[in-house]
Amino acid sequence: MRVVMARTALVACALMLSACFVAENDDADPIIPAASLAYPLKTGAAQECEEGGECMRAEIARLPAGGYELRTWDGDDSSPTTQAYRLRALKGPGIPANTFLAQSIKDNPEERTLGMMSRRSDGGWEQLSPQCENLRPDAFVDFMNDGWIATESDALDSMRCEIRRAGLTDARIYAILSAVRKPGSPTVIYDGR
Repeated sequence: MRVVMARTALVACALMLSACFVAENDDADPIIPAASLAYPLKTGAAQECEEGGECMRAEIARLPAGGYELRTWDGDDSSPTTQAYRLRALKGPGIPANTFLAQSIKDNPEERTLGMMSRRSDGGWEQLSPQCENLRPDAFVDFMNDGWIATESDALDSMRCEIRRAGLTDARIYAILSAVRKPGSPTVIYDGR
């Protein structure tokens, strides 16, 4: 996996919450409201794979309260790693078809990290779990100056980027989250396996 809020990226993000993207005022005004939930993934058996690397057994389930639960096993005898997230379709100019905003499901809105997933030509779902420190410096400065993001710190490696809601569109969400460099190979989830 390591897609749909990839296991390793999400675990790393949860441990270093400061480096992730979150939505401003998400408790009062959810960035993924219940009425906009999307369910593009097939439930049941799946695989989580590193590009050109190993795959792990996975399972996808819909949650009764909305969203998905993704379980992955790093071996036959291992306990599964579980992630829960919500998806909403992103639409608008310049946004590729089958691109979704992903948000981890957490009680604390400051821990609801944002990412994206998109359908690949091979049928898999590629996950992007962006972190602030990977923003290009020019994009970071532009986003801050334009009021698109805010931080509580000047140190890129220890900040949490809050996506501002004033004037927010799907195109802006896509521009912010896709501006992050993706270090290493992408993680891909293959549903319906």
